[in-house]
Amino acid sequence: MPPRDTDLINRLLSLTPEHPLLAVRALRERVGLHTQGSYEALLHDDDNQLSSAQRHLCAWYAAQATGLGPLAEHYAGQLALTEPGRALWQAHEAGESTAHINALLAHVRLLILAPVEARQQDVQALMDADVQPASVVLLAQLSGFVAYQARVLAHLLAQSGNVAGQPQALAIQGRGEAQAFGFTPLVWNPWLPPVALEHASAEQLAVLDASHAKARQSPYYLTLAHQPGILQERSGAYNAILYAPRGLPRAERELVSAQVSRINGCAYCAAVHAQRYEQLSHDKSPVQALYRDPNGPFDSPRQAALLAYAGQLTEAPGQVGERHITPLRRAGLSELEILDLGHVSAVFAWANRLMLTLGHPLPGAPA
Repeated sequence: MPPRDTDLINRLLSLTPEHPLLAVRALRERVGLHTQGSYEALLHDDDNQLSSAQRHLCAWYAAQATGLGPLAEHYAGQLALTEPGRALWQAHEAGESTAHINALLAHVRLLILAPVEARQQDVQALMDADVQPASVVLLAQLSGFVAYQARVLAHLLAQSGNVAGQPQALAIQGRGEAQAFGFTPLVWNPWLPPVALEHASAEQLAVLDASHAKARQSPYYLTLAHQPGILQERSGAYNAILYAPRGLPRAERELVSAQVSRINGCAYCAAVHAQRYEQLSHDKSPVQALYRDPNGPFDSPRQAALLAYAGQLTEAPGQVGERHITPLRRAGLSELEILDLGHVSAVFAWANRLMLTLGHPLPGAPA
């Protein structure tokens, strides 16, 4: 894990060094490293189009919409540290933001509150405003990351016994119709031109190879490769969360992934992880149940506890508290399993937003 003084999540948790949750969190060191690495790459690395001040304003706007007071306050504080940040903040507060900034913030709001409503014309509107493809990907990654970051923080605050955020719920639009979800893999088609392999840089090719065995043939990964440094950190976090040893069984991680994807309305991710759950458990019934209604009922009390919590963290992270953790402990989950549950639920807030807002799925064999 990053040192306590450089790990933003640890700083926002404000736990004493002796708090037992920090020892549990240290068991998932790679998750912490890549979460902090994603934060640095998204907010502080150079970008040709979106300045650090603009990215911090977008991050603040996303965190505020998500309902996590401590996270929104952090980004507001970062804005206040520089003159460009203060100028953007003051213009926004005065209702005097430029058309460019208003377009960025409107897109962030869409990605945070209603990602399933995103359409190709929303991406095209950014490009018409002279936002280049690499910066469109950056904005999607930033919004998805803050959605993830907020849920990780909300979960850890709840698991530690503290208050997560502001008493508000998100009006997420995403559940959709049950018949849209299944077990058959889909093809994902990007709304942006993906990176062409023949023109890819050595860094892009290396990150693609590290991200997934078939990333060079995947329109999804080739689209994300517009921002290779961010993709590297995002893939590191995702793989550490889904495939770490011990803790929450792999099949349950896949089931939770399908639940979050169902709630967010991401048929592509739901199908991938529903199929993997079936392969691992040889049982379709829990996924069929959550496809009918993410609220259940479910046959297994443990599954009911897992899926109820995943739904709560997905739909209203600002309302999550220790009362939502208690049923998990009563269902027999260890503290490491509970941590894994929070991480899996949170990372699909990120993954679903990328899938839903940078392209769309069609029936067929996966690319």
